[in-house]
Amino acid sequence: MDDVSIEGMCEYPLAVIMMTTFLAVLGGANTWEEIEQFGKAKVEWLKRFLPIHGYDMPSRDTYHRVFSLLNPEQFQQVFLPILSENMNTIRRELQVPNPNPSEKNSVDGIESQGEKVPNMQTLHIYDAADEVVVTAGINDRRNDEIPVARWLLETLNLKNSVVTLDAFYMRRETMKIIVNGGADYIVRLQEENQTSLFEVVEYAFYTIDLDTLRNGRAKKHFSITGEGNTSSLYGIKGEIYGNAVLSTETKTHDQDEMCTVYRIDAPEDTDRDTAWAKVNSYIMVVREIVPTDPKQYASSEIRYYMSSLKAIDEIYAGIIQHWVFENNQHCHMGDTYEKNKDATIYRTAFENLGQMMNLCISLQKMVKPLFQNISLKAMLMYMSWNIEEAIARMLSALDNETIITTLKNVKYDAVQTKKVAAKLAKIEEEAQA
Repeated sequence: MDDVSIEGMCEYPLAVIMMTTFLAVLGGANTWEEIEQFGKAKVEWLKRFLPIHGYDMPSRDTYHRVFSLLNPEQFQQVFLPILSENMNTIRRELQVPNPNPSEKNSVDGIESQGEKVPNMQTLHIYDAADEVVVTAGINDRRNDEIPVARWLLETLNLKNSVVTLDAFYMRRETMKIIVNGGADYIVRLQEENQTSLFEVVEYAFYTIDLDTLRNGRAKKHFSITGEGNTSSLYGIKGEIYGNAVLSTETKTHDQDEMCTVYRIDAPEDTDRDTAWAKVNSYIMVVREIVPTDPKQYASSEIRYYMSSLKAIDEIYAGIIQHWVFENNQHCHMGDTYEKNKDATIYRTAFENLGQMMNLCISLQKMVKPLFQNISLKAMLMYMSWNIEEAIARMLSALDNETIITTLKNVKYDAVQTKKVAAKLAKIEEEAQA
């Protein structure tokens, strides 16, 4: 990051501000006051690896002011790739299982009702399998999220991936960007967003005897297997009839859920293909939820989708993965970091702190297997109580060769270079012994 400090006026190195904030947020802090209190409470520990000598820890105003001066685009370019571009390496070194091998990106927006920055929309694009933010943007509520979504999609390498979107983002130009990037898409249809197209797809299924899509077609079993963060997704099993019907039934302690997916080929319509890029499938999803408690009412809903994919199992996997991840992410952002309580005054500081939170959330989800047999919420509580032990636990999973290679690749000043060289020599000596 470019150092924004003014010589002679700033006593705190940028490294101290950034690293303290990162560790504080990793430990559950979500406001400048909490970050300040973390720094003061952990100052003796922080002195072991940060140049903190001869001054008190920064105040909340200092953290806030520095984050309001940092360039958000540079902040994103520096921090988000730490995980997104090194995912396999980090998993291998931390001995974390790989998730189900799929390239699915989910577009989702979260609105924050800050005390000083109300109605701020943060738009994220996630790697749905890893639940890791790969890029993000921010805009005021009075501005349209759609241009931000298009800009973010254009910055990504989408080749051979599947992008899932809610109906709000469904626009012709957005679909073209996805297709031109070499990706496929699954997008939900809602009457209030695309009235004409919604009615076309709804009518297409209305005029079909749905039983004929199932009857007489070859049946095969279907399942989603694998390991990873979206563990509630894996283990779903069902049956597929041809490439037209897919049905699943999931039982929990308090309800039974039946899901039936119907797929038909989108009609060959030149005008439609020109307007909506690469449309191959119309999809209808019928969900029925039956509580085990007889006093509660059963419920059902019907959703419609459009996709460039043709295989019904791929379409279903994308839809259900988007559902599961969207619910998990909104819950995690709201309950864990209470982002809506952030009292940031300046938009830039708000955006940069949000990027730091995204990085920490992604890292926490990735390392959860190291904290066996506890929930994510319990793991985060453990981190907030004892961040020193949590960091040690993560670093202890790395081998000496990885640590040595990483330290050698970091740029240091003259004083740090001597210290690091001495530590590296000691590590290598112990490794040989």
